[in-house]
Amino acid sequence: MFKALPLDPVVTMAKHLSGRSIVLSYPKCGRTWLLNVFMNYWWRCDQQADKPLPFVLSTQSEPARRFARSTGINFTHGGKLGAMRAGARPSIRATDLRALKTTLLVRNPVSVIVSYYHHLRRPSKSVKFDGGFADFALGPWGAEALARYYNDVMPPLLRNPRAQVVRYEQLHSASSGREEAFETLLSHHFGKIDVSALLWAIKSCEPDQLRSRSRETGPSRVRKAKIVPDDEMLTDDLAQRVHWIMNSSLKAEVFSVVYPEGCNYL
Repeated sequence: MFKALPLDPVVTMAKHLSGRSIVLSYPKCGRTWLLNVFMNYWWRCDQQADKPLPFVLSTQSEPARRFARSTGINFTHGGKLGAMRAGARPSIRATDLRALKTTLLVRNPVSVIVSYYHHLRRPSKSVKFDGGFADFALGPWGAEALARYYNDVMPPLLRNPRAQVVRYEQLHSASSGREEAFETLLSHHFGKIDVSALLWAIKSCEPDQLRSRSRETGPSRVRKAKIVPDDEMLTDDLAQRVHWIMNSSLKAEVFSVVYPEGCNYL
């Protein structure tokens, strides 16, 4: 049994995580959804469960912490979000990223920025962004912050033989390669994979299943804010400007790993 993880979500010392692994991502890259897949896979294997777990709304919730303590797999942004929003560096240490078994989850940058903007417009958020979408996307909270994050976390990961990069779109794809991508991802953290349990976990975390279970956790937690539809705020020109910022801001060795097909892939 692993020792309990520190309550602070920021990974600070490799000795506290010896033998553990981390799933790292920028906000709104699908980290919480992926945690639900991991938890349901572990639940199926460990308890032979036939009913999915309740939908976990946060990687810092008590069920997520229990999962981390039991498996040693810690889902993190690698920094405190308040500092990241203000433009500070992620506080996860380079020595940790070079030593720990790590998955970096990445997503199309425009999708990340749109989702993050919607997230910060919700009435329930203590930290909000009140400006327009263009100001957000092209300002210090948008593409600039995303590029800075990858420039900070990727160089040590490039020197870590136990690090992998996984794209969110691969895991949501309807192609036959989706299951293989999931198997590669989970085997990195769990070892040999029970394929039937993995398929059960993936099916349990499909959008319609999660929506159904999220209602059980309380509708007030999942109610969507009134937001501007994407097609009214995300123009082709604005998307291209986001891509230009990512192309010009990311270090060459970082760009080739994070976006091997170009940052405007869909």
